[in-house]
Amino acid sequence: MLLVDRRRIILSAAAAAGIAAIAGCARSTKRGGGRDVLTPFLLLLFPQPGVDSSVYRDIARRTRETIERRADWAILQAEGAAALNEAAGGNWLGEGRASRIRAAERIGDTTFFKTVYQTALVEFYSDPRVWAAIGYPGASAQNGGYIHRGFDDIAWLPEAAR
Repeated sequence: MLLVDRRRIILSAAAAAGIAAIAGCARSTKRGGGRDVLTPFLLLLFPQPGVDSSVYRDIARRTRETIERRADWAILQAEGAAALNEAAGGNWLGEGRASRIRAAERIGDTTFFKTVYQTALVEFYSDPRVWAAIGYPGASAQNGGYIHRGFDDIAWLPEAAR
């Protein structure tokens, strides 16, 4: 005979609801479910002309995979999504670019922002597709260094300053 304790059912349901709420927020930045929050966030943090949106999605995926190793990531992510929404006055993803930027600036001191920024910064500027877009030729050590590879090729500088 199975005895069901009403208190145990209520506590289990409450725990499941809490986990579902956190998972729902976490899902919002994951591929395959909900709306991706991380990619638009990275587009604001690193606005580089010529970098395709697929590159941002890939960097968001790699950033997410790196940060998910943190024990506190689910809570951090839920708090970050809530902070963005609150700073935007409700729905961060539904806001225009200017409102998104203001909201991101408002949460700049949060652990969520700092964690995402620091991780994505490395991922973004380590990507050869970003290098191509910004004109960085990549490492030069295997080619003899920059001395013979245009380190003084600064055509953008006025002649008098050279």
